[in-house]
Amino acid sequence: MKKARALFLLIVSIFFFYGNFVCGQGINNIFMYGYFNGGRGYMKVDSSGPTVYHDTLRTINMNHTNTNIADNNGNLLFYTNGVLVCDALNDTMPNGKGLNPCLFTSNHTHYGLTSPQADLILPDPGNSLEYYLIHQSLDQYPMDFTNTKVYFSKINMLLNNGKGDLSQKNIIFYQDTMWGGGTTACKHANGRDWWIVVVGAHLPKYYVFLLTPLGISYQSTQIIGNRWDFGQTAFSSDGNYYGIREFVKNFQIFDFDRCTGIFSNARYVGIADSLFGAGFCFSPNSKLAYATSAHYIYQVNLDSINLDSSMIVVATWDSTYNPFPPIETGFWFPEVAADGKLYIATTGSTEFMHYINFPDSSGVACDVHQHDIALTPAFNDGSVPNHPNYFLGPVAGSICDSLGLGVPEHALHDFKFSIQPNPIINATLSCKYVLPQNKAGTLEIMDMAGRSLLKEPLPHWSTEQHIKLHLSPGIYAVRITSNRQQAVLKMIVQ
Repeated sequence: MKKARALFLLIVSIFFFYGNFVCGQGINNIFMYGYFNGGRGYMKVDSSGPTVYHDTLRTINMNHTNTNIADNNGNLLFYTNGVLVCDALNDTMPNGKGLNPCLFTSNHTHYGLTSPQADLILPDPGNSLEYYLIHQSLDQYPMDFTNTKVYFSKINMLLNNGKGDLSQKNIIFYQDTMWGGGTTACKHANGRDWWIVVVGAHLPKYYVFLLTPLGISYQSTQIIGNRWDFGQTAFSSDGNYYGIREFVKNFQIFDFDRCTGIFSNARYVGIADSLFGAGFCFSPNSKLAYATSAHYIYQVNLDSINLDSSMIVVATWDSTYNPFPPIETGFWFPEVAADGKLYIATTGSTEFMHYINFPDSSGVACDVHQHDIALTPAFNDGSVPNHPNYFLGPVAGSICDSLGLGVPEHALHDFKFSIQPNPIINATLSCKYVLPQNKAGTLEIMDMAGRSLLKEPLPHWSTEQHIKLHLSPGIYAVRITSNRQQAVLKMIVQ
């Protein structure tokens, strides 16, 4: 039974991950922003660009700690500001209060935490309906702005009538002296698990953890490079590079091995403008890197033998203030969005964001648009969501693709599988499909524990089945298997 359940959960997780990778319409398409007394808003980003919404229903404020996740179709699931976790209806989840217990969190209850990249949402590799929230605060405040604990909480989307709730909260999985932010993640080379990197304080120290269906496990502590100060971190879209910005001074780029979680080849790039700045991001094609300071956006070419010599300025602040001097619309944190553009928060709490139109292009051809996205009537206090690359697949054919997930999508049979109605109130379910030629199959309905509730043989000539359901309200999986291949769909019974 345990093996059957594990196999089932693996199948479901593979389906959801690959479905996301193919359609690319959801998961990271929502950019929330806000300011403690200047309104709240969000952008929905797709291939046609961003659409800005003034959010009159959201009840919590957003500061620098800001992340969310959507479903495959781009519908919001939940979000957090580092203090609370809220569902898609903007209600605080029943167990969603009291994240990161410490004085600093208490002082920011009404504002949201101010630590960039202090929260990160990752799908549970063993259960497509659960998510890990990795989170931190600044528990050494007011002595300094460091942190000694990194937590996880788990959000189960089956709870709270399908709106989600925290099944576990504030579970400490590591303790040391760390910066209370800069946390990011990258898919393991097997395409399922996640490497999580937490930044140490006062030394160029990086803590590496691995998230698998069994949970989070410590892997290594690595000291590399010469950075020790606060700054934004990022993995390249292909997972081969990791970069980190040091406040005011420089940034560094390391090679990253997705098989082993090991950093190497530290490269230092100095910035001599002496302006405050901590932003860093890679281009979507993983060929270029960008760093920001208040008045400049820098670009380096990762193919260059000497990154310093490849660095150029691709934008200079145009001296715009908003809503009035001395609040500058300078350059702050960038983030790659679902439309392949880079969106950049401003240094002040303003009504605008910048964007880079063609971030894969070298030099000024990348086309920086300053304060060209109007957020009116909301303000953004310098934040962008912390979104890793949810769509990165396995390193196909490598010894690290231990799950064998590296099969090209075009090599799989297209079952053209559909079910309707969905959601359904116990009635007749219609399943349509196309089996491999001259191959019989099986149709099966399972609950989220992997238990088989119904199993029907499918003759090789059949293309449709009608099933009378007698199921309790909940979420189920409907699976078709034929010729050692399968397709899985989620079914909601109301």
